[in-house]
Amino acid sequence: KILALSKDLRERLELINHTTDSGKFHPLASARLQEATTGMRMKTLHAWEAQTQRMHEANQISPKVPTTLQAQLRDYQLEGFDWMSRLAHWGAGACLADDMGLGKTLQALALLLSRASSGPSLVIAPTSVCYNWQQEAAKFAPTLNMKLFSEYAAGEARERMLKTLTRFDCVIISYGLLQRESDQLNAVHWRTIVADEAQALK
Repeated sequence: KILALSKDLRERLELINHTTDSGKFHPLASARLQEATTGMRMKTLHAWEAQTQRMHEANQISPKVPTTLQAQLRDYQLEGFDWMSRLAHWGAGACLADDMGLGKTLQALALLLSRASSGPSLVIAPTSVCYNWQQEAAKFAPTLNMKLFSEYAAGEARERMLKTLTRFDCVIISYGLLQRESDQLNAVHWRTIVADEAQALK
């Protein structure tokens, strides 16, 4: 049997094929997939439809810097906050890779603060800068309740702290402790996760 495809359909099928990873579609491919399937009938899962809806909503929202942030963001910092807020609404990750000294921590604190009312957040950082995150938050985002994971005794104290996390709580943990305590951390539904010096995730 021979199936004759139009050039347009063949190109679209190739595009769809290129957006898959081992036969599965990643949520970040939803815009590309929608472009390739325009005019086609598709049977989709509710989760996929919800993801696509959030992607479209992200283009419509107008992120507002929280009034409790104790800083005036510069124009490029506002752009960074806006961009991260839209991707966070969509459910996609973002890599903010400004040069040193341009306020990545401040932009991240603004994002954490804007999402804090919806649940707890997690900051993963090298041990050497965990205290810096605590100090910067106290200065710029004092309404965040920062909890340094290493200050809680291993075992029941850490488990109790994680189980009682609520809105505006933000846990700061080192990469070393992250590996050792991953099972406990996985049990928490984190609203936002920030990885400082994220190349360490490799």
